[in-house]
Amino acid sequence: MAAATASLPDAPLTEARIPEDKHALVKATFARFDKDGSGQIANWELREAMKALGEDLTDDACRALIKEVDTDKDGEICFAEFCTMFASVSSNKLKAAAKKMAALTAVEGVHGRHTYSEDEKVAFSEHFNNCFGEDEFCTSSGLIPIDPTSDELFTHIGNGIILCKLVNLAARDTIDERTVNFPKPGKKLNPWEVKENMNLVINSAKSIGCSIVNVHAGDLTDAKGNRTEYIVLGTIWQLIKLHLLAAVNLKEVPELVVLLAEGEELHDLLKLDPESILLRWINFHLARSGYSGKVSNFSSDLADGAAYTYLLSSIEASSIDKAAAVAAEAAERATMVVAAAKDKLSVPAFIQPGDIVRASKRLNLAFCAQIFNTNHGLQAKEEEISAAMEAAVELDEDVEGEGRESKAYRMWLNSLNLGHGNPDGGYFIRSMEDSFLDGICLLEALEKVEPGCTDGVKYVRDPKKLNNFERVANCNKAIDVCKKVGLSVTGWGGRDIADGNNKALLAILSQLMRHQVVGMLKRLGGGKPPKDSEIVAWANETVAASGTDGKITNFRDKSMSSGVFLLQLLQAVESRAVNPSVITTGETDEDKKANARYIVSVARKIGAQVFLSWEDIVEVKPKMMMQLVAGIMYVAKGGVSDE
Repeated sequence: MAAATASLPDAPLTEARIPEDKHALVKATFARFDKDGSGQIANWELREAMKALGEDLTDDACRALIKEVDTDKDGEICFAEFCTMFASVSSNKLKAAAKKMAALTAVEGVHGRHTYSEDEKVAFSEHFNNCFGEDEFCTSSGLIPIDPTSDELFTHIGNGIILCKLVNLAARDTIDERTVNFPKPGKKLNPWEVKENMNLVINSAKSIGCSIVNVHAGDLTDAKGNRTEYIVLGTIWQLIKLHLLAAVNLKEVPELVVLLAEGEELHDLLKLDPESILLRWINFHLARSGYSGKVSNFSSDLADGAAYTYLLSSIEASSIDKAAAVAAEAAERATMVVAAAKDKLSVPAFIQPGDIVRASKRLNLAFCAQIFNTNHGLQAKEEEISAAMEAAVELDEDVEGEGRESKAYRMWLNSLNLGHGNPDGGYFIRSMEDSFLDGICLLEALEKVEPGCTDGVKYVRDPKKLNNFERVANCNKAIDVCKKVGLSVTGWGGRDIADGNNKALLAILSQLMRHQVVGMLKRLGGGKPPKDSEIVAWANETVAASGTDGKITNFRDKSMSSGVFLLQLLQAVESRAVNPSVITTGETDEDKKANARYIVSVARKIGAQVFLSWEDIVEVKPKMMMQLVAGIMYVAKGGVSDE
């Protein structure tokens, strides 16, 4: 405990204006609840932690405090946020406290009172400048550069174009740029065109796994007017994170094989998430360069800059004067680290020295990823690299065998903002194989789709506290709730989910996704859920009413492969969103692909929340086609896509 307490920085306590006589108690309390030494505690542990500090809060007060201070919305509380929360409570001010670790600006808007990080505003502005500094449209239109010292970030993203480009950086070709509305020379986009661009951003971001809940186009279009700067920064961060972590895997960097621990196999490394790989990479370099400590988080463990000093020295000995940096004060050391990364290693870093000292989780994670992407400093034997690449290819084949349908379900689930039972937390589902074995994720997905269906269902919400019996019990309860909401689970039990029966899980998720889409249409239609045949009939009638002669028989109709009927449907629903000049006859494979890519983006542009890929259209996958047409139908009937 003493070691864990000693590793916590003093700066958060000082900046939160916590009296010195309470510093040791606050540190000890945080360390007590940070059982794994990650530098974070779960949101749901806050009440007990505050109680240990003599502040007995209600659940409602805890939720309000988390909503106010946990700007990361990551389901966990770092030491900086914890200090802010304690300072807030102890001074009887339930707000973004005295002096949060990162500089915060408080805003009052229709969504209530919120704060946003000035540090992140500066950093993200720099990131846009780095990424799009040579983009002809962005520079010629004045969108780039963005002045980091001003609020230009919130206005320059206002027409959605830069955000569309950021989505495609996060996941290549997610948005077909033919669907993006660009202004004519000397003119601005009209409000409708701006809204379409923002719809495209929001629905495309959801499709690649971003958790964007209750975010509307206006929240991004006029952040200053609506006081939704925190929503803009949260959305941008998720996209930046996806972009920066995309290459942190064995397929892109087979040299990562040298990080295998004794007794581990390549499959164990393949299962790690990018953050865990980065931490392992950092500690590999620290051990190699003689650093005595170990980094277990991207906040407090990096706050004094010492670990960064040894990391850079290990990657390139001449990049930093290690002796001088080690002897320096924390702030000066952080300045030396950032300068060395930029000047000696050519890292396109947007972090500032103060962000390191203030233990910013987001900005430290981004900095570590940028260092890794620029120069990981790993060397492996040729035979090790060959084995790693072979294993990565096998994993790709496994994923492909699992199917694009499975990927669609993962991205859909991620968009629901699932978390382990805490009010604001969320986590990213990277593997269908491992994410559902404890039943928690499935139960929470059921509750998101059918609110109230888990009322009265008692299950263990903390995966760290689950034994095997409780894990199966959770899964049994999930199966019971599936039956309750009308899903067919004949022949399956909780043991199937707990044992990783992929066939059973995919069948349940397929029904659950359909249940959500049909439920949305049911609410619009006065309580009657539409059948597939009725959705098909609506599509045919809508196309016919527009004066074209396209028609389909069902969602297996191979004529949909060309994309022509679906484009006719989209044009009938919103003619302004479709450019007739880019539509092909869909006779060749290339034409089919072009039409299909355009269809997916146009559907998202008009407000449909869809998770299929262009390949699903070309191959006419019935479940995905139903989801697409039903999503278009929902928008056509006046539904809001983020219901």
